[in-house]
Amino acid sequence: MNQIDGASSIGEQFVEGLYKSPGGGYLAFVEVVTEPVSDNPRIWFCKNTFTVLQVRTKNPGDGQAHDFPFAELNLANINHSKGSVHNLKCQRSGAELQVKLIPGLSCLDLVNPPPWNTARDVEMMLLKLQAVAALYYLVMEFHRDPTLLSAPLDTASNSFRQGLLDCLAKDREALLMFLHRSNIFVEQEENGRKVLALKDPADAAKPRTRGIILKAAVELKMLVVIVVEHCDGHQVQNTGTFTPQQEMDYTNFVIGIHEDMVKGAADAQYRSQMGSWNHLKALLLGTKVIEEPKTPEPQKSQHSSNPNDGECAPSSAEGLQNPMPCGLFNPGENLCGTNALLQLLYSVKPFVKAILEAPVEEFLTTQAEKIKSGTSSSKEGNSNEGLILGSLEFITGLKRLFLEMATPGKTCSAKDVAASLYFEELGTQQDADELWYRIALYIEDGLDLIEGKPFKELQEVFRRLFKGSSVELKVRR
Repeated sequence: MNQIDGASSIGEQFVEGLYKSPGGGYLAFVEVVTEPVSDNPRIWFCKNTFTVLQVRTKNPGDGQAHDFPFAELNLANINHSKGSVHNLKCQRSGAELQVKLIPGLSCLDLVNPPPWNTARDVEMMLLKLQAVAALYYLVMEFHRDPTLLSAPLDTASNSFRQGLLDCLAKDREALLMFLHRSNIFVEQEENGRKVLALKDPADAAKPRTRGIILKAAVELKMLVVIVVEHCDGHQVQNTGTFTPQQEMDYTNFVIGIHEDMVKGAADAQYRSQMGSWNHLKALLLGTKVIEEPKTPEPQKSQHSSNPNDGECAPSSAEGLQNPMPCGLFNPGENLCGTNALLQLLYSVKPFVKAILEAPVEEFLTTQAEKIKSGTSSSKEGNSNEGLILGSLEFITGLKRLFLEMATPGKTCSAKDVAASLYFEELGTQQDADELWYRIALYIEDGLDLIEGKPFKELQEVFRRLFKGSSVELKVRR
């Protein structure tokens, strides 16, 4: 039987064997803790190779401490390249676990890896990133409904989701690559509409099909998470490689997928490597192990820039329960007052919630296009078009900033938000009172000029929280 250095029992040898990569070193497994993963099975995902480690509880047992017969296992059967299945049953408690190693579908190749040195590189990355998100939403429809046999490759509305599907339609290479690698889906026509369909409808409910659907959903989501981590970690949208339009497109993309794919923060979707290791060990060995495994540093993914990758260090996502937001960077452009005011606003949770729920991404691009084409229909005509656009840009920037501030321990920049408030005066000293006046101008007056009042709820929250009222008191002497 194979021996692994540093393991003090057959059980620990088995657990560490699951982590040991075929080429030497160890895999960078993190436990995925958000959708599409549920409590059973639990999923550990390697951010380098996209290998999945799945632990399914087939029988929880009678509640006693489990003592799985690891001595009966042949560690040589652990196979990362082709996959392997390991069944564990405790004779004492009756508990049964199934541990699976599942090779990746190679969805990693769907997005061109960094660096993105030119605007063309960025354009390609954004197109492919949106195509991957479209595939994720499609696969999730099959994941949520085991009876579903097909899903349309378009929608009936001009929505954010339709925009993603449009990118997928443009990126035929991504779609064909996914169809080939998943090997359970086909593209076909139904009633004149193109759909993503199961290749064999009779297999829809079979465990193998359900397993591939779950695996595909996890890979697609984690690919998006890894790319967003890279962009946010390096603030690549502020390096000059992104054009202003690409910055806007990326921001709107992150806002659009936030609730479904990166809620809380990108790294809130998984446990830290250390936490993932400890949880797997506790699940299989029945112990709460806190020591770090004696492993060399894993190789980083080609898309990853997270400093926690390759280390068994706690993820900042584990501090999301901490009410303190992250710090705001002051580059010496008189942003201290702005930063203080924004930190204060972030502490008012009803306001943060209203900003995050504001449908700004649906209006910013269309409003800019209307202004350019001269078809804007604001209340006061062209004189207020700049105010409308400035209001939308401010809310977009604030929404993006609040999402970033949800990650304690991280420092981010409010410069984009400040630029929309300072106009051409960025870098000059401003009073907090003047900045507050401009914020109120945008939210109360600028948003009010948009036809249909789509930001009515945000405006009502703002007025309820911050406007107050004047009361005259007469004192009798």
